[in-house]
Formats: sequence, C-alpha cells, structure tokens
Amino acid sequence: MICIYIDNLKSYFYTAKLIYMNKMKITLALILVFIASAVFAQEYKMITKEIKDSSEAGKYWYSAKYPQVDGMPNKQIQSAINESIFKTVDKCLGDFRKDMSEWEVPYELTEVNSFMDINYESFVLNEDLFSFSFEVYTYYAGAAHPNSYTISHNWNMKNGKFLTFSGLFKKNSGYLEKISKFCIENLKLQAKMSDYEMIDDMLQSGAGPNDSNFMNFNFFQKGMLITFDRYQVAPYAAGTQYVLIPYIAFYEMLTEDCFLNKFNY
Repeated sequence: MICIYIDNLKSYFYTAKLIYMNKMKITLALILVFIASAVFAQEYKMITKEIKDSSEAGKYWYSAKYPQVDGMPNKQIQSAINESIFKTVDKCLGDFRKDMSEWEVPYELTEVNSFMDINYESFVLNEDLFSFSFEVYTYYAGAAHPNSYTISHNWNMKNGKFLTFSGLFKKNSGYLEKISKFCIENLKLQAKMSDYEMIDDMLQSGAGPNDSNFMNFNFFQKGMLITFDRYQVAPYAAGTQYVLIPYIAFYEMLTEDCFLNKFNY
C-alpha cells in the first residue's frame, strides 16, 4: 500500500510539474508574442521635418512641414518614399519662389507679405499602407483672398509604389460611374443640410466620372475619403468639400490583389 501511495504521489508531482512547465511555456510564449507585437507596432515611425525661409526683398515667406518614414525593414524602399515626399514639397516651394520673382505687388500693398504654408494630415501608417495628404495654403499679396489645395499621397509599403486611383479597381468594372454618382448625391445632400445650393455644372464637371476628379483620395479603416478642392465642385465660399465612401459600396470592383481586401468592411 505504501509503495502504491508513493508511486501515486510521484505520479502526482510529475503531472503537476508537467502542468507547471506547460503553463510556463504558454506564459513565455505570450510574453514573446507581446514583445514581438510591441516591437512590430513601433517599427514604422513617422518623423515631421520642416523647412522655413523668407525674403525681405521679395516680401514673402514660406513654411513647410512634411512626413518622413523611419523604421522600415527595407531601407531602399524607405529612402525612395521619403525622397519622393520631399520632392513634392520642394516643387511646391520652388514654384512659389518662381511666382514671387515675377509677382508685382501693388504699391499700396508693399507692406503685405505673400506666403505659402504647407501642412499635412496622416490617416494610415502600417506595414501595408502610408496614406496622408498635404494641405497647401497660399496668399499672393494683392489677391482678393488666400487659396488652398490638396495633394494626396498613398504608398504601398511593401513595394514602395505610389498608389493611383485607377490602379485600385478592375478594368471595365464601372467604378468611375459608381463613385461619381455616390459623390454627387452625397455632395448635394451635404449642401442641402448646410442650406446652400450646388451649381450643377460645377458639380457634374468636378465630380463626374473622370479619374482626375478623384486624384485626392485617402484611406480610413472603414472607407475612402475623397477631397474636392475649392472651385472643383463648388464656389470658393463653399470651401473644400469631402466625401467619405464606405468600402462596402465598391469592394467588389477592387482588384484581387488590392491591399484594401484586408480591411474589415
């Protein structure tokens, strides 16, 4: 009886030891997963860079903030994306400086400075996608009012390719007609709710089924944001217009390898 009791006791402690070791393995695995997740989440970082300058003789100043990606495993892709982003800003500033060299300020406004102010808004940054948009504000001394325009950037973080609107959709899928119709109806609804009327010719022209009308697009978890700059679909006073289209409205038209297929519609 004693021998049986001792054998059972040994078996009990052996089983308890196995259970404890298995629990330790599971705990350790969970800790490693947590650490790996934390490292992975911190892998992609966005750094804001800034350029500032002014000209007393030219009576202008400019300021530009722009993002640069850091922490990508493929440094060649990272460098290419960052260089392209910088070139976008550099071109805007270069065009502005050129304009200023030719701009004639009325004598009575010689104390008023022209300016260009560039900021950005980021929407998504992960291992698949970097989506953000530049907001460019300008004022040319003597003009009736300031102006603004948008430059959207969407990058495939796997291969470093700049995403185009047409490249998201299957050919001959009718995506332009469907998205155009959605935007026009939504813009009319927004105008009605804000108690102003859209000019139909501007609306049909600026939001009609043409790829160039949807060049300013960005991504959210549940939908695609289309930005329509001033004068594109409505008069200046109406301001910039935005339409958020849920992915479920057009997911069937996406190409099979489109990264948006990973999103939860």
